[in-house]
Amino acid sequence: MTILLNNLRRIFGKPLNIILMVVVPIVLNIFFISVTNMENVYVVGVIDCDDSRLTQIITDKLKENADIVYFEDDEMRINSALLNGEIHLAVRFAENYEQDMIAGKAPQLENYTIMEDEDYEPIRLMLSSYNGAFQDFGKIFKDDAEKFNQAVDKYLDGDLSAEYKTLGYSEQEKVSRAVSSLGYLAMGMMFLMSFATTLLLEDKVTRVYSRLLTTPVSRASYLIQHLISYVIVAALQVVLIINILPSVVDISFGSGQTLFEVIVVTLIFATSCIAIGLTISRFSKNNVVAGAFVGLVNLPVLMLGGCMWPRELMPEAVQKIGDFMPTTWFLSAAETVLYGEGLGSAKMELIYLGALAVVLLTISFTVKTDDKC
Repeated sequence: MTILLNNLRRIFGKPLNIILMVVVPIVLNIFFISVTNMENVYVVGVIDCDDSRLTQIITDKLKENADIVYFEDDEMRINSALLNGEIHLAVRFAENYEQDMIAGKAPQLENYTIMEDEDYEPIRLMLSSYNGAFQDFGKIFKDDAEKFNQAVDKYLDGDLSAEYKTLGYSEQEKVSRAVSSLGYLAMGMMFLMSFATTLLLEDKVTRVYSRLLTTPVSRASYLIQHLISYVIVAALQVVLIINILPSVVDISFGSGQTLFEVIVVTLIFATSCIAIGLTISRFSKNNVVAGAFVGLVNLPVLMLGGCMWPRELMPEAVQKIGDFMPTTWFLSAAETVLYGEGLGSAKMELIYLGALAVVLLTISFTVKTDDKC
C-alpha cells in the first residue's frame, strides 16, 4: 500500500494534474455551453407578391422573431442572398394569396433555405400555423370575405391563437450536448492519465524501481499498486466532473440507472486511457520521449474520435479511420446509454475498450524493457 499512497500524493501534489483533471473539462464545457446558448438572430427574406392584409399580418409576426429583409420576386437574387448568408430563410407570398385564401383554394406558403436546420423550425411552425388557420377559415367561409376577416380578427385577438416560443432542447439535442461534454472530459482524462502514469517512468529513470527490487516488494505488487492508484484517480475525476458539471452548466447525464451507466462507460474508457499511458511510460527512455509520444498519440485519437468536433464534419475516409479510435467507441457507447438503451446495447464498444485495455496492460506488465522495469 505504500507505493499506492505515495503515487496518490505525487499525482495530487502537482497543480497541473488538478487542472487537467477538473478545471480543463469544466472550462471547456462552460465555453461550449455559452456558445451554444447564444441567442440566435434569424434573418428572413420576404417576397410579398400580394401585398395584402394577410401577408402583412404574417410579416408583422415574423418581425417579432426575426429581422426582415424585403426582396423583389427575383429568384437569382434570392438564391444569391441565401448562398451568401445574407438571409437564413426566404418566404414567398404568391400573387392573389389573400384572394385565393378567401375563395377556399388553400394556397401554400412557400419557404425555403439552402440547407435544413432545426434552428429555423420555430419560424416554420409559426408560418405553418398561420397559413393553416387562414386555410381553414377559407374552407369554412368560402367566398364570404366579411366572415373570413371576422375569423381572422378573432384569431389575432387570441380566441383561436396559440403562443409560440422557441422550442426547448429536444431529447436528441440534450443527448448531443451531453456527448459533446463527455468528449471534453475525454480530453482531460487522456492527458491526465498520460502525465500521471509517467510516475512509472520517473521511478525507472531515477532507479527507484531498481532499489525496490532489493526490498520484499515484488515486481507484480509494484506494478499493481501503480495501476490501482491510477484507477482511483480516474474514478475520482469521473465522479467529480459528472456530478459538478450539471450544477455549473446546462448539461444532463441522466439520473438513476442512466447516470450509473454513463459512469460505468466512462470508467471503462478511463481504464483504456490508463493502459495507453502506462504503455507509453513503460517503453519510453525519458520524459522528453514520453511527452512526444503523448502528443503523437493523444491528439489524433481525440480529433479522429469526435472529441474536438463532430465526426460528421470530417471526410468519409477520415471517419473510417476514426472508427478504430477508443474515443469513438467511448462516445458511441455513452450516446447509447444516454438514450436509455442500456449497457447491453453498447456491449460491442465496451468490449473494444476493454480488449484494448487488456492487451496494452498485458504488454506493459509482461514485456521487460532494457532496464528490467
